[in-house]
Amino acid sequence: MKNDLRNKLVAELVGTYGTKISRNDMMAVSTKYGINPGFLTANKIGRGLYDISSFSNSAAVSIPVVSDSEILESQRRKFRTLSRMANGVIAGSVRSMIVSGPAGIGKTYTIEGLLESAKDEEKITCEAVRGFIKASGIYKLLWENREENQVILIDDCDSAFQDEVSLNLLKAALDSSKKRVLSWRSEKSFASESGEDVPNSFEYKGSIIFITNLNFEQMIAQGSKLAPHLSALISRSFYIDLNLNSAREYLIRIKDVLEGTDMAYTLGLTKKQTQDLMTFIETDYTRLRELSLRMVGKLAKIMLFAESKEDFMDVASVTCFKTR
Repeated sequence: MKNDLRNKLVAELVGTYGTKISRNDMMAVSTKYGINPGFLTANKIGRGLYDISSFSNSAAVSIPVVSDSEILESQRRKFRTLSRMANGVIAGSVRSMIVSGPAGIGKTYTIEGLLESAKDEEKITCEAVRGFIKASGIYKLLWENREENQVILIDDCDSAFQDEVSLNLLKAALDSSKKRVLSWRSEKSFASESGEDVPNSFEYKGSIIFITNLNFEQMIAQGSKLAPHLSALISRSFYIDLNLNSAREYLIRIKDVLEGTDMAYTLGLTKKQTQDLMTFIETDYTRLRELSLRMVGKLAKIMLFAESKEDFMDVASVTCFKTR
């Protein structure tokens, strides 16, 4: 039984990442099988990098190898869908969407750009909330943005998903019924930002976009206390999973954005500097504190003021590398 699980683990690792994998790749897949992947670390080829080709020959399960181009197309399809769904919110045909994915991959940048353009064209009004919000704050927020063509962006505000009262309010706001009525039956009354008394019941006609680092599907699978509420929220929304599960997927995403968008130009990099930066990231990614577009921005700033390659490496190693 144990050997069968090991073979399945190796087969999936090789099929997804190839025979040269990082510790993060290893851990991402091993948790699925509930086994310790330590046996795969025998052939270390670099810091946090391992060659598992010797194990792949004995793997009993064959999983097709996914090419870089297939991963890239999958990522592009997801981000195209992200833009299309955001435009659906702007048009009023989509009431809610939930975007789940790690920090620094471009999900907020993509959505904010579309919302800002729509605001400039006076198609919508939009209020963004980040940080912390209580249930009473959500009720007020929904009241203040209750009309059609009013969009609420709840970005990196995970407290909204950790409280049952907040989740019940959001479920009511996104209900599939023709008329969505929210109620706050409490002794406490409060006023809106404009000083207007907030009623204890009102009809909500607006739309909401959630951007979160939380993986709702994973939380539901783990059977958390809030799982039924999260399932209900997904049921009422369009859910887009932008999670990247390996260093390989992060590198493909970063390269695509650097080479296929105006990011490098916006950062002030020449074509040669962009190529050098990507080469550096691909070579030293296991030493970086994180793999993200935010890290790309930090490294670009260092590259612009560094006086030489040695100077760049010196500053990058101190500010962007993991401490041993």
